[in-house]
Amino acid sequence: MSKKTTVRPKDEASEFDDSAYENVLVSATFDYNEASYAHAALLLAPRAKQRLTFASLTSLILMLFCAWNFRDNQVLLYTTAGLAILILFVWSNWERLQGRYARSSTLGLAGGPERRHVVVCDDAVHVQSSTGASDTFPLSDLRTVRYTDEHLVAGFGSRRYVYVPRRALSEGRYRKLAAFLSEHSRH
Repeated sequence: MSKKTTVRPKDEASEFDDSAYENVLVSATFDYNEASYAHAALLLAPRAKQRLTFASLTSLILMLFCAWNFRDNQVLLYTTAGLAILILFVWSNWERLQGRYARSSTLGLAGGPERRHVVVCDDAVHVQSSTGASDTFPLSDLRTVRYTDEHLVAGFGSRRYVYVPRRALSEGRYRKLAAFLSEHSRH
């Protein structure tokens, strides 16, 4: 009879090693897939859809005002109509445009689902991937931190972002991470 072999999941400690970093505050390992990517993309500009709604309504009111008061000025009418149509187009396609932007950033998936390991030190955030990719983001470059109860995205400018899901950390460590990064962000 042949002996059955069991497949054991990789031990997270052997897959990623924190000993290469000094002053580690928080580290998290998680599966990064399309669902994670979608959550991260939504946090890039969470209030933009509301602002676009306001801008589209304002542009439509402006177009109606110009049509009523400046009937003879065709250039002004076409300009305000074009502006209203452009803003409505962006508003109606916002999720797709936001997703396209996120794909071209460090949030994009290289070749499919992967394991990611995020190490937050007192001077930088390090991201390692099971694909072998590794990035370092100095805290001096940290611009924005956006988070909900379940997801956190830190923006370092030039399409460089770090995503950390709440499920990868305990509640206390997640809150500590959000507070630490918010304290070091420029905005």
